[in-house]
Amino acid sequence: MAVGKVSDVAGASINKVKDVAAASINKINDVAASLGDSEASHSDVWLITMATGRIGVSTDGQNWTISQVGHSNSTANRQVAFANTSSYDEGLWMIAKGSNTMEILWSEEKVPTLTSGSWKSNNLDGSRSCRAMCYDEYNGYFLAGAKGLTAAKTIPTSSYRAGSNDAAVGEWGISASYSDYSDASSNKGNYTGKSIASDGAGNIMAGILDDLIYGVHDGAHYNWSTVGANFLAAGKSINGVSYGNSVWIVCGEGGNMKRSTDGGQNWTTPDPQFSTNNILAVTYGGAGDSTANVWMAVGNAGKMSRSTDQGANWTALDSGHSTTLRGLASNGSGSWVACGDAGKLGYSSDDGATWSWATGSYSGQQNDVAVNRMLPLDPG
Repeated sequence: MAVGKVSDVAGASINKVKDVAAASINKINDVAASLGDSEASHSDVWLITMATGRIGVSTDGQNWTISQVGHSNSTANRQVAFANTSSYDEGLWMIAKGSNTMEILWSEEKVPTLTSGSWKSNNLDGSRSCRAMCYDEYNGYFLAGAKGLTAAKTIPTSSYRAGSNDAAVGEWGISASYSDYSDASSNKGNYTGKSIASDGAGNIMAGILDDLIYGVHDGAHYNWSTVGANFLAAGKSINGVSYGNSVWIVCGEGGNMKRSTDGGQNWTTPDPQFSTNNILAVTYGGAGDSTANVWMAVGNAGKMSRSTDQGANWTALDSGHSTTLRGLASNGSGSWVACGDAGKLGYSSDDGATWSWATGSYSGQQNDVAVNRMLPLDPG
């Protein structure tokens, strides 16, 4: 049963955008249909972000080229997001970097090379560090989960200009014209993981430590309202926010998870089968060739769970190891990649039902993985 209600302000905002949600999804489907010829020739490219400034690139999800990106800053690369241009699998990779002097990395190469020439960087104002990254495909903005300098304006955003060679140069900002979420607590926009997501229709959910907020763009900037303080449980950080097939799922510390099927107005608490182990990532399998109802979650101690009914019920999987898993991605056609500590790499070709494991050439921490395919977020 429902365990909570969105605040009156958030509820009003969500009801307002629900009227245009159907039209928004139709718009996305029209674009997808227009890309049919390109889709037929699509080839996957997977990208993993790692500690000490490293990334890994693969065209099959199993064989990886791993190296430090050719920049002087060797701090950890965190969440990675991909945005399409006019062709189905061409676009821009955007990486959140855990640095106070180089918070954003991006590349417009389909298969990014591991050199400084392939990657450009951007430094946000002040000492901010960046952990989360999301692309709002409906409005054409990237949103960065960066630490706030003050109690206000804690979510920098950047417009994505398809086909531009300097898609991010000069575009990142924290002014009210971009994003003006205010956090009066000491959190100041501090993110713990992959905790910003879009539903493809202009609605954004973001977890800031233990608080969940909701955002919608009004044509000039994002308006934010609080969904819930201590959203998962008192003092429990939100590590993952994801959307798919009309379902929002939020997960995090202590094996906590919440799920909404009505745009965030009501939430239930499924059992993800993690006991008290932290969930570090949750991902929808896509609504392409994949089974439209598959979700996966990974976390501490090698824990993995899978759902085949839109996240309502979960079955624990035996990964065969106890290594912490931090990143998870699906190409929407049955292939999944997972990554974690100690160079651990996982691959599934049967929609996450079974997995094979290997150790990459880099034996350190791997934080996130993405594929160059913006999946349909709803079937049909």
